[in-house]
Amino acid sequence: KTMDTQREWAVGNSIETLRLQPGARVTYDKTHVLQTTEAEVIAEQMALIDFRLVASVSNCELLSKGSKPNLQPVRDRLSKMADFVSYSIIQCRSVSGRVNATEKWIAVAECCLTFRNYPGLLQVMLGLMHTATGRLHRTADQLSTKIRSRLKTLQDFCSLTNNHAPLRAAMKECSPPAVPFLGIVEKQITISSNFPTFYDDGTINFNKMKALASILCKIRTYQEEAYQFKPNYQVLHYLLNVTSPDSIELANLASRAEPR
Repeated sequence: KTMDTQREWAVGNSIETLRLQPGARVTYDKTHVLQTTEAEVIAEQMALIDFRLVASVSNCELLSKGSKPNLQPVRDRLSKMADFVSYSIIQCRSVSGRVNATEKWIAVAECCLTFRNYPGLLQVMLGLMHTATGRLHRTADQLSTKIRSRLKTLQDFCSLTNNHAPLRAAMKECSPPAVPFLGIVEKQITISSNFPTFYDDGTINFNKMKALASILCKIRTYQEEAYQFKPNYQVLHYLLNVTSPDSIELANLASRAEPR
């Protein structure tokens, strides 16, 4: 496919290309999907989902201060998956089960980083660092030194310090296929947009236009090259239909799972 064709395919079909056709069925025990599916496969399916969501966002939406119908699902996905990751750990009935779930999500996060799926990485890390998950002290105490070290490396990469400096640097240097974190992109656009379009003498501020064009062209290069991972419709169905309690209930569940 040419780049233009890939872009048309990604935007035109969007997330619906990953959903089952009407009347099709996937039979599985969703309580065991995480346990029985390799971390790499989960991360691959997350990349397929996140790529299509980001590929659907137009330049006009990124620049607009009004309605952003394709950008909102990207934002919603971040919070929805973060809550789900936390819930999938908390709902395990034993400490060993919660340790295994934590280790699985750490492995998924590492795969997301390898695949350069930065929204997916943040979804998992926000779930692992969720306030509710943080109440699971006995689970945290059972994590091995090696697992703690791997988690710390991921935390450092996703750190908010200096405006996501490690993540911004990675996004600047990486090549597609990749999925950028649009939260950083929006902030960059806002900063550039705040400069005047015209100077006091009436001449155009071409530096502003060049900066905005550079940001948008970079995003388009990501949107034009799709991942070639094979869809696993069982895992996709699972990930596209995740549900979890709200933050207050998650905290209550965590407190019941591991009372202080």
